[in-house]
Amino acid sequence: MDLSGITAIGVDEIAVGKGHHYLAVVDQIDFCCRRLLWIGNEGKEATLEEFFAWFGKARTDALRFVCSDMWKPCLNMICISAHQSKFYSLNAMGAGDGSCHDVDGDFAWGLPEM
Repeated sequence: MDLSGITAIGVDEIAVGKGHHYLAVVDQIDFCCRRLLWIGNEGKEATLEEFFAWFGKARTDALRFVCSDMWKPCLNMICISAHQSKFYSLNAMGAGDGSCHDVDGDFAWGLPEM
């Protein structure tokens, strides 16, 4: 799979079967290409750490946008790994609206300007 040129990803989790078993899903969401990149067992912080290790530092450093609505530890891993990108989170930490995580680590509530 060619992983060059990826600048935007979406991170989410999906329920599998009955109970509380989830898979982490990472999609490329660039304007020119939308596709599934990776599936990890369980929607946990360590799972996302595995994704960023697989994806590689150079590709992670090239990310400009990361979108997610996952829970706080997962959002923290995204912010740590892809710190240089704009981070958009829907319903982040119960805010009920959008939030933007910028490179300085501050959360600005409300939908970010594009």
